[in-house]
Amino acid sequence: MHTYDEVEKLIQKYKNNGFFTGGTTEEHIKQVEKQLDVKLPEQYKWFLLNYGYGGVLGVNTEGVARNSILTVVEETNRVRKYYKLPKNFIVIENCDEYYYCLSTENGKVFYLDVPFGLKEEATESFLEYLYKRISDREENYEFQKEKQNK
Repeated sequence: MHTYDEVEKLIQKYKNNGFFTGGTTEEHIKQVEKQLDVKLPEQYKWFLLNYGYGGVLGVNTEGVARNSILTVVEETNRVRKYYKLPKNFIVIENCDEYYYCLSTENGKVFYLDVPFGLKEEATESFLEYLYKRISDREENYEFQKEKQNK
């Protein structure tokens, strides 16, 4: 299991190849929980408090953007409406043909494959999801960088 420090180091390594809107407030977190009628897992709250919304290397995690825009609420409500996402899940990443969804009951991350519904578990936790997604992109990024330098 990866730690907060390991995830932060990976994010910092590629911060110039991405963006974050900056951490949000406890008040915004309460708004998200109220509007989605869930209790957010602690690891996801950590992300919101420290990063808000955004990502690196093309991994864009939903959250709270500038001007208090609750992207996680907008995306989750849209997916709940059109794809019948169960109420105990929130959308943390939109990958067009599928979504990564966080269980607010156990903190695990699942795939939502449109139109087939929730699929197998992607990771055991939000931190694992974030680390794995960035690490997967890191390999491709480093390969492309090396290729360009030849």
